[in-house]
Amino acid sequence: PEEKLERLEQTLSQYRFPLEETMPLLAPLLAVPVPEHRYPPLNVSPQRKRQKTLETIVAILLELAERQPVLFILEDLQDLVGGTFQSSLSGTLRQALRPPGPAHTTDH
Repeated sequence: PEEKLERLEQTLSQYRFPLEETMPLLAPLLAVPVPEHRYPPLNVSPQRKRQKTLETIVAILLELAERQPVLFILEDLQDLVGGTFQSSLSGTLRQALRPPGPAHTTDH
């Protein structure tokens, strides 16, 4: 868990948002435990938290798009609006927040 937290911190530090705000928003989507002594929970309503999360994701995607082409696929917009936000974007976030480096390939 500590390794995942540090890896996420390293990845998110590339972007213009303070870790104190982005870690409590994005770590739970990636099933990364967030120690409250390092990153206290944000004191905002669930609706505002959702809005800030979406704004952060969009900002990250825009910054990535400035560096290289980005393909963002959202399988079901109704899920985003309807409340299963975490499961809908979880896989996409894992890809978008992957640290830069050589691509991993698998031989079948």
